[in-house]
Amino acid sequence: MGLLESIGFNVGRSTTKVDVGEVFEFAISRNEYVKLDMISFYKMILTDVLSMTQGLDDDKSSMLVKSYLANEVKIDALTLIAESMYLRTELFLVFDSTVVVRQATPEEQSRIRESYKDPTSPPVKNAVYVNFKEYKVTELLKVYSSMEYTALSKLDKDLNFSKALQVGIKGMRANVSLSDSSIAFKQGKDIVDGLRKGHDIIKDSEDTLTSGVPVLDPILKTFETVDKKKSLKTRLPMSYITGELSPGGLTDTGDGDARALHRGLRLHYITLFKPIIENLFDIKTSFEEPVKNANDGATQLLQTFNLDESGYLSEDEKRVIIRRAFNIQES
Repeated sequence: MGLLESIGFNVGRSTTKVDVGEVFEFAISRNEYVKLDMISFYKMILTDVLSMTQGLDDDKSSMLVKSYLANEVKIDALTLIAESMYLRTELFLVFDSTVVVRQATPEEQSRIRESYKDPTSPPVKNAVYVNFKEYKVTELLKVYSSMEYTALSKLDKDLNFSKALQVGIKGMRANVSLSDSSIAFKQGKDIVDGLRKGHDIIKDSEDTLTSGVPVLDPILKTFETVDKKKSLKTRLPMSYITGELSPGGLTDTGDGDARALHRGLRLHYITLFKPIIENLFDIKTSFEEPVKNANDGATQLLQTFNLDESGYLSEDEKRVIIRRAFNIQES
């Protein structure tokens, strides 16, 4: 039975309930989206921390990231760490003689766990035990990711509706009997088929042909709120969360964001990356210091001159000072 019959016409009404399901169902489930989003977000942070870690040679760095060669380890160490952060589980990693970083076997896990519990027992070399059970910020980030999913699925539905032509026939249910409903439905379909072929159509003056227009403002505000929350909980600038800023990248977000990004990544290095890597490879590492812009002071000088209205310095005197600050030769 069709949906038109289930809503009822002028004469006769069907009592059959029809479940039309979700219209324009999103391509991915909420749980799968949250999982992929969270793991990729954590891995992005770990990858950027890795790029700023000093004391780790290229060979060891390559053991931590994904390789798509068929004979390589299927899951790289950074992904294992990111998944464990998301799942809030224990993780045992070892650096073995085959020169790979992998998950420990059950037997290795027992020995590693014992060495961590009992300080007097001999430590297991090139192995690390991480416990993310108390990493509760993950639960908040899951909520934010779920909110993002809702906004994205709403946007996807709105965009699909915007490309779907909606034919409104005035008084169709009120003036058409149930026995004639199939005729009315065919007329509506003929109109749509005609439009699809680019033909002229005949319609009542009060019939409507419309398509939806996505309402973006509430969706964009949701994205902004989610990004602000993620920024607050991870101590990383919002421009980094949105992809506008990357370590060492040139952006319009300002030097303040770059410094905030360095502080945030350094925090993840100290609390997470450093203890894992140093225990795994039995090495000492450090975190890259931010590169200071040699022209920062001179740029600040320009801003000061732009705001200065005291008249204490003449324009010619300002030009001389600026040439010296930027090492500009007189022409």
